[in-house]
Amino acid sequence: FQAEDGIRDVERSRGLGDVYKRQFPLGILLAVGRASKLPAVKFICTIYIETIRGAPLVGWLLLAWFVLPKFLPNIFGLNDITVVIRAMIVLSFFASAYIAEVIRGGLQSIPKGQLEAADAINLGYVQKMLVIVLPQAIKVVIPAIVSTFIGMFKDTSLVFILALTDLLQVGRLIPEQDPSFFGKQIEALLVVAFLFWIVSVFLSNVSSKIEKNLGIGAR
Repeated sequence: FQAEDGIRDVERSRGLGDVYKRQFPLGILLAVGRASKLPAVKFICTIYIETIRGAPLVGWLLLAWFVLPKFLPNIFGLNDITVVIRAMIVLSFFASAYIAEVIRGGLQSIPKGQLEAADAINLGYVQKMLVIVLPQAIKVVIPAIVSTFIGMFKDTSLVFILALTDLLQVGRLIPEQDPSFFGKQIEALLVVAFLFWIVSVFLSNVSSKIEKNLGIGAR
């Protein structure tokens, strides 16, 4: 029964991969909002980013486990969402705050002359951001963005505190439940570490190829 429960947990936790689809656009919006000249928008984005970054991920995950359901309204079953959805929400919000700061650094690297040129040809704010500012800002910070993705991938192992079975937890369960792996805890954990290393190296290589194709760092 424990093995079946573990398999079901693994299947449910696959949804954590969607975190990477949500954190990047949300991070862009937060970065643009924090760099905005509108005081209200800038204040809200700044408070959000600094609040999220001011506490460890473990604390936010525990908050999602114990506190989040009590604050959600009893409408359409919102206060009864699964622990996987809660983990996805927390991971998305947490990662987006770090992505926002990375992208904001890229925004600050854009020369003011380009912004003045965009104003001179009467480009609107949205056009200026989409056509001129964001493409250059994201290009500059691609290495930092990939590093953040790698860090978040490794941080997903913390979902075990929500009773979810992640890759690391699988490495702990197999030696306990599969007779052919009894007494081989170290070997199982080494395999898990190797898988984490493979994914990290793969993402790093992808980042290097993108930088090379875009000519980042070339003189």
